[in-house]
Amino acid sequence: MVFEPCAKTEYFLNVGVGFHSNDARGAEIGLRAAIIPHWQLAASLWILHLDSELLFVSEGGTTEPSRESRRTGVELSAYYTPVASLGVAVNHPLGWFSGARSRYLAPVADIHFHRVEPRTLRASLTL
Repeated sequence: MVFEPCAKTEYFLNVGVGFHSNDARGAEIGLRAAIIPHWQLAASLWILHLDSELLFVSEGGTTEPSRESRRTGVELSAYYTPVASLGVAVNHPLGWFSGARSRYLAPVADIHFHRVEPRTLRASLTL
């Protein structure tokens, strides 16, 4: 759903449900603005709940179902179009200001998680 209070600014809300065995449910709310010529800026807050997550088993090179989890985050995006045939996009998920944050909802027994730096930056060039 999109609400556009003025010509160059819009608020959006996305809600979805997955149809796979992990039963993903998620929501996103955000703001997009094109108030600077050739630029579009966006910010969104999102949440994702999975009834089961696929866990990679390195010894066998396979995946297996795991516990349910909830992930939350903040995402910032900038799109620059200097001319009609060229576009540059940069996307930075902040995940509550420190990368995507996960929370397993079922009890954990004898499982140790290694800290992984969750910061990413995605950039693209479109011709």
